[in-house]
Amino acid sequence: MVENYVEELVEQWLNFDGYFTWRDVPFWRPKKGKKKQGQWGDVDIIAVKYEEAILVECKEFLGVKGVKEISRRISQEFEEAEHVFIRRTVENPIPVPSPDLSGKRKVKRLLVAASPENLSSYRQALTQSDIEVKHLKEILDDIIKNYLKTALKKGTYGKHKGLIRFLITLMRYEMLTIK
Repeated sequence: MVENYVEELVEQWLNFDGYFTWRDVPFWRPKKGKKKQGQWGDVDIIAVKYEEAILVECKEFLGVKGVKEISRRISQEFEEAEHVFIRRTVENPIPVPSPDLSGKRKVKRLLVAASPENLSSYRQALTQSDIEVKHLKEILDDIIKNYLKTALKKGTYGKHKGLIRFLITLMRYEMLTIK
């Protein structure tokens, strides 16, 4: 599996906030509309805490052209994922481990993008589909201000892994400073 830094950081951010997470959860996207056949898709992250579930799509890059088409596809992916995980109206043809979110009272859709030049256009287009849009910078700001500083002060940075541990190390050696 190829690691995606956006997914890794977003997952850690959700874990810091008390969510249990699954990464790269596969689901069946049945034949519909112009599709000639069904196909597999995946949700980058599914996060659960109490009665809430969050379906998360992470993108390193969103195109600067074709905002309407890209937004339509993202919205459709969320909709199809909800049919499998929440409404339970579509079943995966091959049994794969997947969470049953049908009992969750609150379900959110979240798109996190790392480098869109026109994020406001995506926010505007996806708000109509009830999809929250965040820039990775917002997630990083929250991670650094609310979690990493605390870990550094407490000396608990050894329990972290991956990019989070790397960021704490940069802060520890003052190679990354926070205003």
